[in-house]
Amino acid sequence: MINICPLLSKYAVRLRRITHRGGYGLQSPFAFNLEREVINQRLPYYAYQSLSAERKSLPRQAVGSNAKVDALLFRLSNYVQPSKVVMPDDGWYMSHRYIAMGCKKASISTYFNPQILERSLDEAGIADMLIIPDTTYLQSCYDLIKSHLGPKSLLIVDRLYCTKSDARRWQQFLHKAEIGVSFDLHCIGLLFTSPDYARQDYIIDFHY
Repeated sequence: MINICPLLSKYAVRLRRITHRGGYGLQSPFAFNLEREVINQRLPYYAYQSLSAERKSLPRQAVGSNAKVDALLFRLSNYVQPSKVVMPDDGWYMSHRYIAMGCKKASISTYFNPQILERSLDEAGIADMLIIPDTTYLQSCYDLIKSHLGPKSLLIVDRLYCTKSDARRWQQFLHKAEIGVSFDLHCIGLLFTSPDYARQDYIIDFHY
């Protein structure tokens, strides 16, 4: 599940990212529009009400994920319109629901360990949206992950700042992969692999 476990409180994070608010410093039209229209979009979407009701109907321990991050996953799914999604299983029920409602045509495969991840990716071929539960996968499964990202894939990585090693592994992956445009939202990391945009890494003040 999406875990909000920063080394600093989210209020301290917001303060440290004050210069990254509202699209400030995003000179790329793609990055600026993504920040304003997707990442920090506050307008209600068509499925928010039903998904919120479903969330409230579940036991708290069954929900697990952060509601604002799940809403972001919905918007990302709606934006990317992925045909094939590969994501974790255990503890990600509501995240799965938000992604499925964001793009109803998406075929979603789940996994709970690296071996099942390999099987799911082999079946998917190229994953339009791939979610990794923590940064350790970026090291242990680097070749597997890289080989299943296409020219228009979105990689989402959870737990960027749970330990001091997480951000380092994320940066090492980006440096080694040398593809796409990345967005550090503190709670999660995004990597859009499209070759249409110049290689760039951005820090975003996401209102989670």
